[in-house]
Amino acid sequence: MDAYTPLPKRIAETISNMIFIEKKYLPGQKLPNERTLAAELNVSRNSLREALKLLVADNILEIKRSSGVFVSEHPGISTDPLGLNFIADKSDLLNKWLEVRLLLEPHSARFVAQRATDEELEHIVSLADLCYQKIHEEDSISEGIYFDTKFHEAIANATHNEIISKITPILSNSFHDSVLIASAKDYTEELKKNMEFHVEIAKLLQMRDEDGAELSMRVHLMNAFHFYKNR
Repeated sequence: MDAYTPLPKRIAETISNMIFIEKKYLPGQKLPNERTLAAELNVSRNSLREALKLLVADNILEIKRSSGVFVSEHPGISTDPLGLNFIADKSDLLNKWLEVRLLLEPHSARFVAQRATDEELEHIVSLADLCYQKIHEEDSISEGIYFDTKFHEAIANATHNEIISKITPILSNSFHDSVLIASAKDYTEELKKNMEFHVEIAKLLQMRDEDGAELSMRVHLMNAFHFYKNR
């Protein structure tokens, strides 16, 4: 950028570099308060505010009321770039989502068994246990679905393939409403059965059993696909 670029845009670029290149602020991390950050960047607070607005519009930052400014969990990724939330038939949408997942996630499980760190595998196991626990607790179905999403996102991240790790949260966010609608149709028992696969998949991944993890993930998704398709 040159001197003709508006100052707020230059400041926004500097903050983006601090996030994406320097890794000074990580996804989910809170930025310093406005006064501190303005002093660090040697800019006015008014110019900083305009820069922050640009970064919020690009989903790089998010403002949490009474808490401050945070780096987005998935910075720079729109929550629904394909506009899938605007499709009215959520049941059909859910079936198509599962078709896409069947193409992607079984082989992702194989990648994880090959490439994941021990710490990443421990995190996947803990999410599988949380998901199983919450889905079996009364009035915790929505929390169970939340941890289900985080479980599959953790697997995507542990593939160490940036395309897979970026696609997965886009799909999860786009189909979140469809899953909630499906779960509201008295499908709780089926959800409980299907969540048991998470524990099995996590154990196979921790054992680095590539074939077992891939097969278990495929069966997990096939069960869900056939169940929802017949509803």
